[in-house]
Amino acid sequence: AGRERKRERGGQDPMWRRSLSSFGFSGQALHSCFFPRTSVCTRPFATSMKEKVVSVLYKGGAAGRENKRILGCVENELGLRSFVESKGAEFVVTSSKDYPNSTLDKHLPDATVVISQPFWPAYITAERVAKAPNLKLAITAGVGSDHVDLAAACEKNITVAEVTGSNVVSVAEHVVMMILSLVRNYLPSHEIATSGGGDIAECA
Repeated sequence: AGRERKRERGGQDPMWRRSLSSFGFSGQALHSCFFPRTSVCTRPFATSMKEKVVSVLYKGGAAGRENKRILGCVENELGLRSFVESKGAEFVVTSSKDYPNSTLDKHLPDATVVISQPFWPAYITAERVAKAPNLKLAITAGVGSDHVDLAAACEKNITVAEVTGSNVVSVAEHVVMMILSLVRNYLPSHEIATSGGGDIAECA
């Protein structure tokens, strides 16, 4: 289910933008994207300090620069920069996430929000939580929490959240694609054709 969803339904803002708005920048509780069956802790955002949102994304390269609908890459920044900065917060976007001198680690001490992805996860370990005294929200732009130390997050009252249901269409498409590929013998037939074979019966 690797294909990223690139369009939003009903003309609404992306769910991660609505989540940030409802939680981080209005002081209300984050809604609609808590992990089910996961213990998370929440706390209100302080208003006396400037918020810093650090988003860890993959490099999209030429494809990302040419296709603005590929939101999850560094080049397109989840479509969040103007929104975050309009709220008076600093917005840092990077693909550098590995120890010990990553851009993520450089900004953790004063980060209030970290946004990560299932396919390019920023591992929020207990060690990193200890280095991030202002961190209040670790959100996945997608689904999954295995890259966050939930016990350490709860101990420090850090909210851990995801965009529940954001990949349901992609998963369904992937399953249908795999079923058709198997039923119609697509991959073996493709290999026969690309290797110069011309036996139609062999491809059946």
